[in-house]
Formats: sequence, structure tokens, C-alpha cells
Amino acid sequence: MFEFIKTRVGFLGSLQLARRTITLFHPESPEDYVESANDVERIITEVDPDYIVVDSLMDCARDAIRKLGKHASLLTPNTVKEASLLEQGLKMFTIPALGSGYPYPLPWYFYPANIVIMLSTVIWISILDKRFRELARA
Repeated sequence: MFEFIKTRVGFLGSLQLARRTITLFHPESPEDYVESANDVERIITEVDPDYIVVDSLMDCARDAIRKLGKHASLLTPNTVKEASLLEQGLKMFTIPALGSGYPYPLPWYFYPANIVIMLSTVIWISILDKRFRELARA
């Protein structure tokens, strides 16, 4: 089932994994995504809850909640460490990149490759990935 995301562990495998990330998290087409968000919006409107708790991976529900302006809490299985990566600045590069197979704590000699993997992943997803742009427009 998940054969399309299997890659070798290491530098090149991690770069290949970055290209498949959006397909892993959003296998649906942009049209299906919008349809799901509209269904969630319809359900929320019918039920009219005072407060909503939503899973962090259910993007269509988060979009519907934002559109309707409802109060909500986001469930996430992550620890505070993962949630605050943006506040860590350059320290985020000391955590091994996804799929790299690099050890933790990351030895200094893996820093350059790790930084390249992480920056390549961000550039690929936010700028080059056509599927991500289509989903963002939807």
C-alpha cells in the first residue's frame, strides 16, 4: 500500500522522500479535498457546536472550522519540542532530517548534509511541488 514512499535511508533517500511527502499526507485530488471540506462545513453548520476538537492531520476540517470562525482545539501527538521547532531557530538543523537515518544527537559532521536535506525539502514542498500548489489553491 505504501510502496510509493519507500526510499533508501540516507542523503539521497531523504531527498526522494521529500518529493513524496505531499502525496503521503494528501492522496486525494484538490477537487476531493474541497468536497471533503464542504462536507465538514455542512456537518458543523447542522450540529452548531460551541467548541470543536480536531486532529492536526485533518486539514479539510481545520479549513472548514477557520472558514466558519468556530472555536476549536487542535489535537497533536507531538511533544512541545516538535511544536516549538520554529522558535528554536538554527537549532532545528541539529535534529536529523526525516528519512536520513542519521543518529541523534546529530554529530557535527552530518550538519551540512542535514541542512541541505531540510532546506531542499522546504524548497521542494513550498515552491516546486505542483501538487502542493494545487491543494493550496483549492
